[in-house]
Amino acid sequence: MYYKDQQPLEQKEYLNKIKYSSDQLLSVINDILDFSKIESGNINLEEYPFSINSVVDYIKTTFENQAQKKGIEFVVNVSPNVTPDLMGDVVRINQVLLNLCSNAIKFTSQGQVSVSIEAETNLNEYEPIQMHFIVKDSGVGIAPKNLPHLFEAFTQEDTSTTRNFGGTGLGLTISKRLCKLMDGDISVKSTLNIGSEFIASIKIKPNNQVIISDKHNLTFPDAFDVLVVDDNMLALNAIEIQLTLMGLRCTLCKSAQEALYILEKEVGKFKVIITDWTMPIIDGEHFLTRINYMDSKPCDVIIVLTAYDKDSINHLAKKLNINTILQKPVSTSVLHNVIETNILDSTKLALSSNQDSLAGLKVLVVEDNGINQLIIADLLEKRGVIVHLVENGLECTETVKSGEFDMILMDIHMPVMDGVEATKIIRRDPDKRIANIPIIALTANVIEEDITHYLSIGISAHVAKPIKIKKLHSTIIQCLKSNSDYLDKIQ
Repeated sequence: MYYKDQQPLEQKEYLNKIKYSSDQLLSVINDILDFSKIESGNINLEEYPFSINSVVDYIKTTFENQAQKKGIEFVVNVSPNVTPDLMGDVVRINQVLLNLCSNAIKFTSQGQVSVSIEAETNLNEYEPIQMHFIVKDSGVGIAPKNLPHLFEAFTQEDTSTTRNFGGTGLGLTISKRLCKLMDGDISVKSTLNIGSEFIASIKIKPNNQVIISDKHNLTFPDAFDVLVVDDNMLALNAIEIQLTLMGLRCTLCKSAQEALYILEKEVGKFKVIITDWTMPIIDGEHFLTRINYMDSKPCDVIIVLTAYDKDSINHLAKKLNINTILQKPVSTSVLHNVIETNILDSTKLALSSNQDSLAGLKVLVVEDNGINQLIIADLLEKRGVIVHLVENGLECTETVKSGEFDMILMDIHMPVMDGVEATKIIRRDPDKRIANIPIIALTANVIEEDITHYLSIGISAHVAKPIKIKKLHSTIIQCLKSNSDYLDKIQ
Protein backbone atom coordinates (compact mmCIF):
# COMPACT_ATOMS: atom_id res chain seq x y z
CA MET A 1 0.00 0.00 0.00
CA TYR A 2 1.28 3.48 -0.90
CA TYR A 3 0.53 6.76 0.77
CA LYS A 4 -1.21 9.27 -1.48
CA ASP A 5 1.65 11.74 -1.39
CA GLN A 6 4.10 9.03 -2.45
CA GLN A 7 2.27 8.08 -5.64
CA PRO A 8 3.20 11.15 -7.73
CA LEU A 9 6.87 10.68 -6.84
CA GLU A 10 6.78 7.04 -7.89
CA GLN A 11 4.95 7.93 -11.11
CA LYS A 12 7.51 10.66 -11.85
CA GLU A 13 10.32 8.14 -11.34
CA TYR A 14 8.68 5.73 -13.79
CA LEU A 15 8.19 8.51 -16.36
CA ASN A 16 11.83 9.55 -16.03
CA LYS A 17 12.92 5.97 -16.67
CA ILE A 18 10.61 5.72 -19.70
CA LYS A 19 11.99 9.00 -21.09
CA TYR A 20 15.58 7.86 -20.56
CA SER A 21 14.89 4.57 -22.36
CA SER A 22 13.13 6.42 -25.20
CA ASP A 23 16.06 8.82 -25.62
CA GLN A 24 18.50 5.91 -25.71
CA LEU A 25 16.39 4.10 -28.32
CA LEU A 26 16.11 7.25 -30.44
CA SER A 27 19.89 7.67 -30.29
CA VAL A 28 20.37 4.06 -31.46
CA ILE A 29 17.92 4.54 -34.36
CA ASN A 30 19.57 7.80 -35.46
CA ASP A 31 23.04 6.23 -35.37
CA ILE A 32 21.92 3.24 -37.42
CA LEU A 33 20.19 5.48 -39.99
CA ASP A 34 23.29 7.66 -40.34
CA PHE A 35 25.54 4.63 -40.62
CA SER A 36 23.26 3.11 -43.28
CA LYS A 37 23.31 6.33 -45.33
CA ILE A 38 27.09 6.53 -45.20
CA GLU A 39 27.51 2.85 -46.10
CA SER A 40 25.16 3.13 -49.07
CA GLY A 41 26.78 6.33 -50.32
CA ASN A 42 23.49 8.26 -50.04
CA ILE A 43 24.74 10.96 -47.70
CA ASN A 44 25.26 14.37 -49.34
CA LEU A 45 27.28 17.09 -47.67
CA GLU A 46 25.83 20.59 -47.82
CA GLU A 47 27.79 23.79 -48.31
CA TYR A 48 26.41 26.88 -46.59
CA PRO A 49 28.02 29.89 -44.87
CA PHE A 50 28.57 29.54 -41.13
CA SER A 51 30.66 31.09 -38.38
CA ILE A 52 33.12 29.16 -36.23
CA ASN A 53 31.59 31.07 -33.30
CA SER A 54 28.27 29.30 -33.93
CA VAL A 55 30.09 25.95 -33.64
CA VAL A 56 31.68 27.04 -30.35
CA ASP A 57 28.34 28.25 -29.00
CA TYR A 58 26.66 24.97 -30.03
CA ILE A 59 29.28 22.88 -28.20
CA LYS A 60 29.13 25.00 -25.07
CA THR A 61 25.33 25.14 -24.96
CA THR A 62 25.11 21.36 -25.43
CA PHE A 63 27.72 20.26 -22.91
CA GLU A 64 28.26 22.93 -20.25
CA ASN A 65 25.41 21.70 -18.05
CA GLN A 66 26.43 18.04 -18.43
CA ALA A 67 29.98 18.86 -17.38
CA GLN A 68 28.79 21.00 -14.47
CA LYS A 69 26.55 18.21 -13.17
CA LYS A 70 29.52 15.81 -13.19
CA GLY A 71 31.75 18.36 -11.47
CA ILE A 72 34.23 18.58 -14.35
CA GLU A 73 35.40 21.62 -16.29
CA PHE A 74 34.56 22.08 -19.98
CA VAL A 75 36.78 24.52 -21.90
CA VAL A 76 36.76 25.52 -25.58
CA ASN A 77 39.79 27.27 -27.10
CA VAL A 78 39.89 28.81 -30.58
CA SER A 79 43.29 29.57 -32.10
CA PRO A 80 43.64 33.24 -33.16
CA ASN A 81 44.50 32.23 -36.74
CA VAL A 82 41.16 30.42 -37.26
CA THR A 83 39.12 32.16 -39.96
CA PRO A 84 35.69 32.88 -38.44
CA ASP A 85 33.69 32.84 -41.69
CA LEU A 86 33.52 29.45 -43.40
CA MET A 87 31.58 27.43 -45.99
CA GLY A 88 30.59 23.84 -45.32
CA ASP A 89 28.21 21.40 -43.69
CA VAL A 90 28.03 22.80 -40.16
CA VAL A 91 25.44 20.17 -39.16
CA ARG A 92 27.90 17.34 -39.90
CA ILE A 93 30.78 19.21 -38.24
CA ASN A 94 28.63 19.64 -35.13
CA GLN A 95 27.71 15.95 -35.30
CA VAL A 96 31.38 14.93 -35.20
CA LEU A 97 32.05 17.22 -32.24
CA LEU A 98 28.85 16.06 -30.55
CA ASN A 99 30.07 12.44 -30.66
CA LEU A 100 33.62 13.26 -29.51
CA CYS A 101 32.59 15.60 -26.69
CA SER A 102 29.78 13.29 -25.57
CA ASN A 103 32.25 10.41 -25.23
CA ALA A 104 34.81 12.59 -23.46
CA ILE A 105 32.32 13.75 -20.83
CA LYS A 106 30.77 10.28 -20.54
CA PHE A 107 34.11 8.65 -19.70
CA THR A 108 35.45 11.45 -17.47
CA SER A 109 34.47 11.52 -13.81
CA GLN A 110 36.90 14.19 -12.62
CA GLY A 111 39.20 16.82 -14.08
CA GLN A 112 38.32 18.42 -17.36
CA VAL A 113 37.38 18.09 -21.02
CA SER A 114 38.85 20.60 -23.44
CA VAL A 115 38.16 21.34 -27.10
CA SER A 116 40.81 23.15 -29.15
CA ILE A 117 40.03 24.45 -32.64
CA GLU A 118 43.11 25.07 -34.77
CA ALA A 119 43.85 25.86 -38.41
CA GLU A 120 46.92 25.24 -40.54
CA THR A 121 48.46 28.23 -42.28
CA ASN A 122 47.01 28.65 -45.76
CA LEU A 123 49.03 30.66 -48.30
CA ASN A 124 46.08 30.89 -50.71
CA GLU A 125 43.09 32.52 -49.02
CA TYR A 126 40.70 30.91 -51.52
CA GLU A 127 41.87 27.32 -50.94
CA PRO A 128 40.20 24.99 -48.38
CA ILE A 129 41.60 25.30 -44.85
CA GLN A 130 42.92 22.26 -42.98
CA MET A 131 41.29 22.50 -39.56
CA HIS A 132 41.82 20.39 -36.45
CA PHE A 133 39.25 19.87 -33.70
CA ILE A 134 41.12 18.42 -30.70
CA VAL A 135 39.01 16.91 -27.90
CA LYS A 136 41.05 16.01 -24.83
CA ASP A 137 39.84 14.50 -21.57
CA SER A 138 41.18 13.29 -18.23
CA GLY A 139 38.95 10.20 -18.24
CA VAL A 140 39.40 6.46 -18.01
CA GLY A 141 41.53 6.18 -21.14
CA ILE A 142 41.68 3.30 -23.61
CA ALA A 143 43.77 0.13 -23.37
CA PRO A 144 46.45 -0.11 -26.13
CA LYS A 145 45.06 -3.43 -27.40
CA ASN A 146 41.67 -1.81 -28.09
CA LEU A 147 42.90 1.24 -30.01
CA PRO A 148 43.17 -0.48 -33.43
CA HIS A 149 39.49 -1.53 -33.28
CA LEU A 150 38.09 1.71 -31.89
CA PHE A 151 36.56 2.97 -35.15
CA GLU A 152 35.02 -0.34 -36.22
CA ALA A 153 31.22 -0.43 -36.42
CA PHE A 154 29.29 -1.59 -33.34
CA THR A 155 32.54 -1.78 -31.37
CA GLN A 156 33.24 -0.45 -27.88
CA GLU A 157 36.33 -0.87 -25.72
CA ASP A 158 34.92 -3.94 -23.95
CA THR A 159 31.59 -5.51 -23.11
CA SER A 160 31.35 -3.65 -19.81
CA THR A 161 31.30 -0.29 -21.61
CA THR A 162 27.78 -0.78 -22.91
CA ARG A 163 26.56 -1.91 -19.51
CA ASN A 164 28.18 0.98 -17.64
CA PHE A 165 27.85 3.84 -20.12
CA GLY A 166 25.38 2.83 -22.84
CA GLY A 167 25.74 3.62 -26.56
CA THR A 168 25.76 1.74 -29.84
CA GLY A 169 29.45 1.79 -30.65
CA LEU A 170 28.62 3.67 -33.89
CA GLY A 171 29.44 7.24 -32.86
CA LEU A 172 33.17 7.09 -33.58
CA THR A 173 32.63 5.07 -36.77
CA ILE A 174 30.18 7.65 -38.11
CA SER A 175 32.43 10.54 -37.07
CA LYS A 176 35.48 9.06 -38.77
CA ARG A 177 33.61 8.46 -42.01
CA LEU A 178 32.09 11.95 -41.94
CA CYS A 179 35.59 13.39 -41.54
CA LYS A 180 36.80 11.35 -44.51
CA LEU A 181 33.89 12.67 -46.58
CA MET A 182 35.18 16.16 -45.70
CA ASP A 183 38.73 15.25 -46.88
CA GLY A 184 39.96 14.53 -43.36
CA ASP A 185 40.28 11.84 -40.72
CA ILE A 186 40.24 11.16 -36.96
CA SER A 187 43.23 10.01 -34.94
CA VAL A 188 43.45 9.12 -31.26
CA LYS A 189 46.07 9.01 -28.51
CA SER A 190 45.19 7.51 -25.14
CA THR A 191 46.70 6.33 -21.88
CA LEU A 192 44.76 4.01 -19.61
CA ASN A 193 43.51 5.79 -16.47
CA ILE A 194 45.09 9.06 -17.65
CA GLY A 195 42.88 10.23 -20.51
CA SER A 196 42.39 10.40 -24.27
CA GLU A 197 42.92 12.87 -27.09
CA PHE A 198 40.91 12.68 -30.32
CA ILE A 199 41.91 14.86 -33.28
CA ALA A 200 39.28 15.34 -35.99
CA SER A 201 40.86 16.92 -39.08
CA ILE A 202 38.75 18.23 -41.96
CA LYS A 203 39.07 20.65 -44.84
CA ILE A 204 36.72 23.63 -44.84
CA LYS A 205 36.40 26.37 -47.45
CA PRO A 206 36.75 29.99 -46.34
CA ASN A 207 33.69 32.17 -46.96
CA ASN A 208 34.99 35.15 -48.94
CA GLN A 209 31.54 36.59 -49.69
CA VAL A 210 30.71 37.79 -46.19
CA ILE A 211 30.27 41.54 -45.96
CA ILE A 212 30.53 41.84 -42.20
CA SER A 213 33.16 39.57 -40.70
CA ASP A 214 32.00 37.78 -37.58
CA LYS A 215 35.35 38.60 -36.01
CA HIS A 216 34.81 42.30 -36.69
CA ASN A 217 31.29 42.09 -35.31
CA LEU A 218 32.82 41.06 -32.00
CA THR A 219 35.53 43.74 -31.99
CA PHE A 220 35.38 46.91 -29.91
CA PRO A 221 36.23 50.06 -31.89
CA ASP A 222 38.38 51.45 -29.04
CA ALA A 223 40.65 49.11 -27.10
CA PHE A 224 40.65 49.22 -23.30
CA ASP A 225 42.24 47.18 -20.50
CA VAL A 226 40.65 44.16 -18.84
CA LEU A 227 41.94 42.41 -15.71
CA VAL A 228 41.17 38.66 -15.69
CA VAL A 229 41.49 36.59 -12.49
CA ASP A 230 41.28 32.78 -12.46
CA ASP A 231 43.37 30.09 -10.79
CA ASN A 232 42.81 27.69 -13.72
CA MET A 233 45.32 28.42 -16.49
CA LEU A 234 43.24 26.71 -19.19
CA ALA A 235 40.24 28.90 -18.37
CA LEU A 236 42.51 31.96 -18.12
CA ASN A 237 44.00 31.31 -21.56
CA ALA A 238 40.57 30.66 -23.08
CA ILE A 239 39.25 34.03 -21.87
CA GLU A 240 42.42 35.76 -23.07
CA ILE A 241 41.82 34.42 -26.59
CA GLN A 242 38.20 35.60 -26.50
CA LEU A 243 39.12 39.10 -25.31
CA THR A 244 42.06 39.44 -27.69
CA LEU A 245 39.76 38.63 -30.62
CA MET A 246 37.56 41.50 -29.39
CA GLY A 247 40.54 43.86 -29.68
CA LEU A 248 40.94 44.30 -25.91
CA ARG A 249 44.14 44.41 -23.85
CA CYS A 250 44.33 41.69 -21.19
CA THR A 251 46.23 41.40 -17.93
CA LEU A 252 46.04 37.84 -16.57
CA CYS A 253 46.26 36.94 -12.87
CA LYS A 254 46.45 33.40 -11.50
CA SER A 255 45.32 34.49 -8.02
CA ALA A 256 43.38 37.22 -6.24
CA GLN A 257 46.57 38.21 -4.38
CA GLU A 258 48.33 38.92 -7.68
CA ALA A 259 45.29 40.89 -8.92
CA LEU A 260 45.16 43.03 -5.77
CA TYR A 261 48.85 43.89 -6.14
CA ILE A 262 48.35 44.96 -9.78
CA LEU A 263 45.24 47.02 -8.97
CA GLU A 264 47.10 48.92 -6.25
CA LYS A 265 50.06 49.48 -8.58
CA GLU A 266 48.09 50.33 -11.77
CA VAL A 267 45.40 52.66 -10.41
CA GLY A 268 42.77 53.64 -12.98
CA LYS A 269 44.16 51.36 -15.70
CA PHE A 270 41.32 48.83 -16.00
CA LYS A 271 37.82 49.43 -17.31
CA VAL A 272 36.61 45.85 -16.70
CA ILE A 273 37.47 43.16 -14.15
CA ILE A 274 36.52 39.55 -14.94
CA THR A 275 37.03 37.21 -11.99
CA ASP A 276 36.47 33.58 -11.12
CA TRP A 277 34.38 33.00 -8.00
CA THR A 278 35.93 29.84 -6.54
CA MET A 279 39.66 30.35 -5.93
CA PRO A 280 42.08 29.17 -3.21
CA ILE A 281 43.22 31.41 -0.32
CA ILE A 282 41.24 34.49 -1.44
CA ASP A 283 38.00 33.61 -3.23
CA GLY A 284 35.87 35.85 -5.45
CA GLU A 285 33.74 37.22 -2.61
CA HIS A 286 36.71 38.29 -0.48
CA PHE A 287 38.60 39.62 -3.52
CA LEU A 288 35.71 41.90 -4.50
CA THR A 289 35.21 42.96 -0.87
CA ARG A 290 38.86 44.03 -0.76
CA ILE A 291 38.73 46.08 -3.95
CA ASN A 292 35.54 47.83 -2.81
CA TYR A 293 37.54 49.23 0.12
CA MET A 294 40.23 50.69 -2.15
CA ASP A 295 40.66 54.46 -2.12
CA SER A 296 39.85 54.85 -5.82
CA LYS A 297 37.31 53.01 -7.98
CA PRO A 298 39.21 50.04 -9.52
CA CYS A 299 37.08 49.71 -12.67
CA ASP A 300 33.75 50.52 -14.35
CA VAL A 301 32.45 46.97 -14.74
CA ILE A 302 32.80 43.78 -12.65
CA ILE A 303 31.90 40.42 -14.23
CA VAL A 304 31.95 37.20 -12.19
CA LEU A 305 32.45 33.79 -13.82
CA THR A 306 31.43 30.63 -12.00
CA ALA A 307 31.26 26.93 -12.81
CA TYR A 308 28.60 26.48 -10.13
CA ASP A 309 25.08 27.73 -9.52
CA LYS A 310 25.17 31.48 -10.14
CA ASP A 311 21.95 31.98 -8.15
CA SER A 312 23.97 31.47 -4.96
CA ILE A 313 25.98 34.62 -5.80
CA ASN A 314 23.05 36.83 -6.78
CA HIS A 315 22.29 37.98 -3.23
CA LEU A 316 25.82 39.42 -3.00
CA ALA A 317 25.78 41.18 -6.38
CA LYS A 318 24.61 44.59 -5.16
CA LYS A 319 26.82 44.57 -2.07
CA LEU A 320 29.95 43.72 -4.12
CA ASN A 321 29.06 46.00 -7.09
CA ILE A 322 28.88 43.01 -9.45
CA ASN A 323 27.39 43.99 -12.82
CA THR A 324 26.89 40.51 -14.29
CA ILE A 325 27.29 36.86 -13.21
CA LEU A 326 28.02 34.36 -16.00
CA GLN A 327 28.09 30.57 -15.94
CA LYS A 328 31.28 28.88 -17.13
CA PRO A 329 32.03 28.20 -19.93
CA VAL A 330 30.82 31.44 -21.54
CA SER A 331 30.53 31.93 -25.31
CA THR A 332 32.44 34.73 -27.03
CA SER A 333 29.26 36.42 -28.25
CA VAL A 334 27.66 36.41 -24.78
CA LEU A 335 30.83 37.76 -23.15
CA HIS A 336 31.10 40.50 -25.79
CA ASN A 337 27.45 41.51 -25.38
CA VAL A 338 27.77 41.63 -21.59
CA ILE A 339 30.91 43.78 -21.69
CA GLU A 340 29.45 46.08 -24.35
CA THR A 341 26.10 46.49 -22.58
CA ASN A 342 27.67 47.22 -19.20
CA ILE A 343 30.22 49.63 -20.67
CA LEU A 344 27.41 51.47 -22.44
CA ASP A 345 25.36 51.59 -19.26
CA SER A 346 28.27 52.74 -17.10
CA THR A 347 29.37 55.52 -19.44
CA LYS A 348 25.86 56.23 -20.80
CA LEU A 349 27.16 56.07 -24.36
CA ALA A 350 24.61 56.51 -27.12
CA LEU A 351 22.15 57.99 -24.59
CA SER A 352 24.11 61.11 -23.72
CA SER A 353 21.75 63.48 -25.54
CA ASN A 354 17.94 63.72 -25.41
CA GLN A 355 17.60 63.62 -29.19
CA ASP A 356 19.20 60.17 -29.33
CA SER A 357 17.24 58.69 -26.44
CA LEU A 358 15.07 55.64 -27.13
CA ALA A 359 12.97 56.13 -23.98
CA GLY A 360 9.25 55.78 -24.68
CA LEU A 361 9.75 54.40 -28.20
CA LYS A 362 7.16 51.73 -29.11
CA VAL A 363 8.76 48.89 -31.08
CA LEU A 364 7.13 45.78 -32.57
CA VAL A 365 9.69 42.93 -32.50
CA VAL A 366 8.98 40.07 -34.91
CA GLU A 367 11.08 37.04 -33.94
CA ASP A 368 10.23 33.33 -33.68
CA ASN A 369 13.24 32.26 -31.57
CA GLY A 370 12.54 32.44 -27.84
CA ILE A 371 16.15 33.12 -26.83
CA ASN A 372 16.48 35.91 -29.40
CA GLN A 373 13.21 37.41 -28.14
CA LEU A 374 14.59 37.59 -24.59
CA ILE A 375 17.92 39.11 -25.70
CA ILE A 376 16.37 41.76 -27.97
CA ALA A 377 13.68 42.70 -25.45
CA ASP A 378 16.26 42.98 -22.65
CA LEU A 379 18.59 45.18 -24.73
CA LEU A 380 15.76 47.55 -25.71
CA GLU A 381 13.87 47.68 -22.43
CA LYS A 382 17.06 48.68 -20.59
CA ARG A 383 16.97 51.80 -22.78
CA GLY A 384 13.35 52.63 -22.01
CA VAL A 385 11.83 51.09 -25.15
CA ILE A 386 8.30 49.70 -24.94
CA VAL A 387 8.57 46.29 -26.64
CA HIS A 388 5.75 44.20 -28.11
CA LEU A 389 6.71 40.67 -29.27
CA VAL A 390 5.13 38.54 -32.03
CA GLU A 391 6.40 35.26 -33.46
CA ASN A 392 5.87 35.49 -37.24
CA GLY A 393 5.10 37.79 -40.15
CA LEU A 394 1.36 37.09 -40.15
CA GLU A 395 1.03 38.17 -36.51
CA CYS A 396 3.06 41.25 -37.37
CA THR A 397 0.75 42.35 -40.20
CA GLU A 398 -2.24 41.98 -37.89
CA THR A 399 -0.68 43.55 -34.79
CA VAL A 400 0.76 46.62 -36.54
CA LYS A 401 -2.80 47.73 -37.35
CA SER A 402 -3.95 47.56 -33.75
CA GLY A 403 -1.14 49.47 -32.06
CA GLU A 404 0.64 52.81 -32.36
CA PHE A 405 4.14 51.55 -33.14
CA ASP A 406 7.12 53.73 -34.05
CA MET A 407 9.15 50.94 -35.63
CA ILE A 408 9.31 47.24 -36.54
CA LEU A 409 12.35 45.01 -35.94
CA MET A 410 11.79 42.15 -38.40
CA ASP A 411 13.40 38.71 -38.44
CA ILE A 412 13.56 37.29 -41.97
CA HIS A 413 13.28 33.50 -41.64
CA MET A 414 10.12 32.57 -39.71
CA PRO A 415 7.32 29.98 -39.93
CA VAL A 416 3.80 30.80 -41.21
CA MET A 417 4.96 34.01 -42.93
CA ASP A 418 8.54 35.24 -43.31
CA GLY A 419 9.80 38.79 -42.92
CA VAL A 420 10.02 39.50 -46.65
CA GLU A 421 6.35 38.70 -47.29
CA ALA A 422 5.25 40.61 -44.17
CA THR A 423 7.19 43.69 -45.29
CA LYS A 424 5.56 43.61 -48.74
CA ILE A 425 2.08 43.49 -47.16
CA ILE A 426 2.86 46.37 -44.78
CA ARG A 427 4.25 48.56 -47.58
CA ARG A 428 1.00 48.04 -49.58
CA ASP A 429 -1.25 49.05 -46.67
CA PRO A 430 -3.64 51.93 -47.59
CA ASP A 431 -2.97 53.57 -44.20
CA LYS A 432 0.13 55.74 -44.76
CA ARG A 433 1.02 55.58 -41.07
CA ILE A 434 1.40 51.81 -41.38
CA ALA A 435 2.84 51.75 -44.90
CA ASN A 436 5.65 54.19 -43.98
CA ILE A 437 6.64 52.69 -40.64
CA PRO A 438 10.43 52.09 -40.45
CA ILE A 439 11.33 48.39 -40.68
CA ILE A 440 14.79 47.12 -39.68
CA ALA A 441 15.71 43.59 -40.73
CA LEU A 442 17.44 41.51 -38.02
CA THR A 443 19.05 38.50 -39.67
CA ALA A 444 22.25 36.46 -39.87
CA ASN A 445 22.14 36.83 -43.67
CA VAL A 446 24.91 39.28 -44.57
CA ILE A 447 25.47 38.36 -48.21
CA GLU A 448 25.37 41.54 -50.32
CA GLU A 449 22.69 40.33 -52.73
CA ASP A 450 20.43 39.34 -49.82
CA ILE A 451 20.73 42.78 -48.24
CA THR A 452 20.10 44.46 -51.60
CA HIS A 453 16.94 42.35 -51.98
CA TYR A 454 15.69 43.29 -48.50
CA LEU A 455 16.16 47.00 -49.23
CA SER A 456 14.47 46.66 -52.62
CA ILE A 457 11.20 45.36 -51.12
CA GLY A 458 10.96 48.24 -48.64
CA ILE A 459 13.03 47.32 -45.62
CA SER A 460 14.56 50.52 -44.22
CA ALA A 461 17.85 49.12 -42.88
CA HIS A 462 19.67 45.95 -41.91
CA VAL A 463 21.35 44.91 -38.64
CA ALA A 464 23.28 41.63 -38.56
CA LYS A 465 22.92 38.94 -35.90
CA PRO A 466 24.39 38.51 -33.33
CA ILE A 467 22.98 41.94 -32.49
CA LYS A 468 25.31 44.66 -31.20
CA ILE A 469 23.30 47.21 -29.18
CA LYS A 470 25.43 50.18 -30.25
CA LYS A 471 24.84 49.37 -33.94
CA LEU A 472 21.12 48.69 -33.37
CA HIS A 473 20.74 51.93 -31.40
CA SER A 474 22.37 54.08 -34.09
CA THR A 475 20.36 52.36 -36.86
CA ILE A 476 17.08 52.96 -35.02
CA ILE A 477 17.89 56.67 -34.56
CA GLN A 478 18.94 57.00 -38.19
CA CYS A 479 15.73 55.35 -39.46
CA LEU A 480 13.51 57.44 -37.21
CA LYS A 481 15.15 60.70 -38.22
CA SER A 482 14.83 59.92 -41.91
CA ASN A 483 11.17 58.96 -41.63
CA SER A 484 8.84 61.85 -42.46
CA ASP A 485 6.03 60.59 -40.22
CA TYR A 486 8.41 60.49 -37.27
CA LEU A 487 9.69 64.01 -37.98
CA ASP A 488 6.13 65.35 -38.20
CA LYS A 489 5.28 63.73 -34.88
CA ILE A 490 8.19 65.19 -32.89
CA GLN A 491 7.88 68.75 -34.27
